[in-house]
Amino acid sequence: AWVGRYKMKDVNNDGKIDADDRTIIGNPHPDLTGGFNISLTWRDFDLSTYMYYSIGNDLYKHYEYYTMFGNLQSNYSKDRLAKSWDPVNNPNGIYPLYLRMQTLTLGYSLPKKLLKKIGFEKIRVYGQISNVFTITGYDGLDPEVRSHTSFENEYVSSDMNKGIDYGSYGMPRQ
Repeated sequence: AWVGRYKMKDVNNDGKIDADDRTIIGNPHPDLTGGFNISLTWRDFDLSTYMYYSIGNDLYKHYEYYTMFGNLQSNYSKDRLAKSWDPVNNPNGIYPLYLRMQTLTLGYSLPKKLLKKIGFEKIRVYGQISNVFTITGYDGLDPEVRSHTSFENEYVSSDMNKGIDYGSYGMPRQ
């Protein structure tokens, strides 16, 4: 109806836009996921991390239906004003790719000479950080969207909601 709003396409080329033109426009399942561990030890110190990555899934930012188009009788977001339609920019988006450092652990094992005197084999003191950082091109809160459906007053994961970002808060650093 006007510039910057929804785009419709006559998918079956019958000259009209109707229910027969519905089609799948994305795939929430990644092409590749994986992870790797890195561990370093020097004398009585150790450092380890776990990294997780996901490549090639499509995400739909459903929360923008409410924040970008004012569908909750609310004002439009500043983001909509700053990123409205522009003929120069790519209107089709990108495939999300992200790398997340899920854990980082630094530990120190007390010297064995000291431990033998008190009757212990090993005592290790460590600190761990979870969700240290995420490198991503996705501009939502978290590329690892957590979508849940209410079922009998309990929230359960659903494959029907996979890849749909409802604006849930990102993974907290702990």
